[in-house]
Amino acid sequence: MNIVILGQGAIGLLWYRALQRLGGDKVNVKIFPSSTVPTASQTFTFTELSGLSEQRPLITADKTALSGCDHLLVCVKSYQVKQALVPVLPNLNTGSSIILSHNGMGTLAELPEQIIDKHAILTLLTTHGCLRVKPKHIRHTGHGFSDIGLVSGQLTVKQQTELTNLLNLALPRVEWTNNIVEKQWRKLAVNSVINPLTALHQLKNGQILADKFTTQITAILTEVTQVAKSQGVELDLRELEQVVTGVAQATSNNISSMRCDVLGGKKTEIDYISGYIHRLGEEQHIATPENTRLWQQVSTL
Repeated sequence: MNIVILGQGAIGLLWYRALQRLGGDKVNVKIFPSSTVPTASQTFTFTELSGLSEQRPLITADKTALSGCDHLLVCVKSYQVKQALVPVLPNLNTGSSIILSHNGMGTLAELPEQIIDKHAILTLLTTHGCLRVKPKHIRHTGHGFSDIGLVSGQLTVKQQTELTNLLNLALPRVEWTNNIVEKQWRKLAVNSVINPLTALHQLKNGQILADKFTTQITAILTEVTQVAKSQGVELDLRELEQVVTGVAQATSNNISSMRCDVLGGKKTEIDYISGYIHRLGEEQHIATPENTRLWQQVSTL
């Protein structure tokens, strides 16, 4: 199987390293610099959970690799997806699927129709923790699991099975799901709480469980469930509260990606998290004061 990874951030290099270790007899994996990343060096550093570090070769994709690509795994920020695909598409195999892996929702609607018409589009959701220590150096900070599913187009059952099995072999646990949109909403709900609150108040993930945030968290999630329902997705408020609590506890000492972006003076994905809920709320005439406020506040950071 030929896989090209688009993007050289933490998640992109995490998957690149995991697939590369399987060996060429199982997968041929290369990486394509995103539009915001300069040409790659020949190696990168990967630090495992144990603290051990290793240098790995970094093999970049050329036009030939793109033309023979079975799956393009897009690991860039949500606001970079459309722009990052521009230099890739002219040479990308028309039979290749495009797998989007990012926080938030709304990028599919931004893609040109010719992409939607020519390629199956999938979403890969992962809870693995990974941190970009510096350019070309990432650290795996927490084991997790991943869900993958189809959001547009078609794949045969054989293609679904082969892809899922390969990804699961590389970085377990990976499962195929036919209700990936519902799982996207569940992840969006978690992100709508943890990301903006940690970014605004400069907190570690576990600190959002302080009593002073309880009422606000319920309000945020209530709005998410109402907007999700308008899109045909039924979410249970109490269950979401438990999921948020569980994630915050499991990653209590972690720094969220949004807080990392704020600390690094970078653009955040707030437009595709709280902002996405705000926009859909407006379209459906559903009031979302908490998410709207968080979207506005983080946007000013």
